[in-house]
Amino acid sequence: MSDEESVPLYKIVLAGDLGVGKTSIFRRYDIDKFSDYREPTFGLDKLSKNIEVDGKRLKIIVWDTAGMERTRSLTSNYYHNSEAVILVYAIDDMYSLTLLRNWILDVNKDAGKALKFLVGNKIDLAEEGSQVDEQLARRFCENNGIKKLYKVSAKTGKGVREMFDDIAKLLLANKESTTRGENIFTLKREDMNKQAKKENGCSC
Repeated sequence: MSDEESVPLYKIVLAGDLGVGKTSIFRRYDIDKFSDYREPTFGLDKLSKNIEVDGKRLKIIVWDTAGMERTRSLTSNYYHNSEAVILVYAIDDMYSLTLLRNWILDVNKDAGKALKFLVGNKIDLAEEGSQVDEQLARRFCENNGIKKLYKVSAKTGKGVREMFDDIAKLLLANKESTTRGENIFTLKREDMNKQAKKENGCSC
């Protein structure tokens, strides 16, 4: 097996309603740039990055479902085989958080095993007044099975790279934990089979 084949691969999907800044987060992470040009984007885009977490190499593929908000049924295809879904809202728009409940229904249906993360974008506008306080966002996470809350600014870049690095770390830890659990289950099943054979066999 080559080094490339042995590097774990994780698919991460950005989801959320129009105008919350999904594509801006995507571009900030991809090319570390931000554009104030506000014409809504439409279409699927993805990027791949090789990163290192705690001395372990892995590859992530980030999918941006830009503009698919208008035809949300199309995005169900893109959740397939996702390890994580980042649910994006804008801190200056309470309604954008409320609408995420609809996206969560889709995620649970089409990517039930994916870890869910919540990110509040546009923290650069915090001084102008956030409509979503920390307590409300955390309660939303608790009520919807979301693993962790992040706050970022795609405009300034604050928190974006750190968020993706942390999610990658959590995905790697989750994979290792799942693998350990599967190995323990396999060993227990093998022990049970051996015991059954002993009980059913004769001692001639």
